[in-house]
Amino acid sequence: MKLVIDQHNLLCVEHPEILQVKQYTYQVAGYQFSDRDKWMVVLHKKDFKLVNLKHFGDWMNLIFVKNSGCWLLNLKSDAMAQGYGLFVSFDEVSGEQKYFWPGARGDVDFVIPAPCNWKFDSIEEKISLLYGLTLLYGKFESKAGELMSIKIQLPLFWQYLHYQEYLDEIIIQLQQQGLFLKKDLVETNNGIIYQISSNDWELLEVFAKWHEAIEKFEKISKKAFTEEMRDKLVAFLLSDTQIPEKGKQEVLDQIQSWIVKFLMKS
Repeated sequence: MKLVIDQHNLLCVEHPEILQVKQYTYQVAGYQFSDRDKWMVVLHKKDFKLVNLKHFGDWMNLIFVKNSGCWLLNLKSDAMAQGYGLFVSFDEVSGEQKYFWPGARGDVDFVIPAPCNWKFDSIEEKISLLYGLTLLYGKFESKAGELMSIKIQLPLFWQYLHYQEYLDEIIIQLQQQGLFLKKDLVETNNGIIYQISSNDWELLEVFAKWHEAIEKFEKISKKAFTEEMRDKLVAFLLSDTQIPEKGKQEVLDQIQSWIVKFLMKS
């Protein structure tokens, strides 16, 4: 047996004696992965334990560990502005294309130079787009200066239905970078709402930095929770008799110095 960070960046114990029958597929925090059965280190109700992957259940958290972060990202205003131009409409009076803000706050109508062209080459541009969408079509969910999550609701009706493919791809690309967003399709009387939500502390930290001129957040809920649970995770790995010695020190070093996230199945 060996304690490892696996190919999905998840903390587990490779256990060669576990009978392999099939692949198991799960989605946690919008992140989908498939693997054969093994022991997973999970957090459930603030307690750590080992469970077989096939027994991984609702409200359990898998531990995701990666070796690089994105705190130093710069806001790309051009990419953010494309979020402003995502929905456009033709003004028959002026003969110009204008911002179309279904459900947006306020009734301001600005002329735009061009609609969104979906050409985003860097992670900075993709996150900047999402930040722009949050400003117009979403909200920062916070309380008493504590940022808990962000939520974006985009009305994808009529000619905008094909935007779903572009948005799906951007979310997948960000998840490949270890940034987790969850998407849901909500059917309403007026059409489909494409909802994006995230409590990923690393993503929220970037948004909070860019948002300081508008509102300053003193704390990010999930980051504070993660820091508390990281210490308890280290104590669990050191004390639990089922944790193998093989690979333990390397993993402990990674947990102490790399980025750690807890991804819940719900």
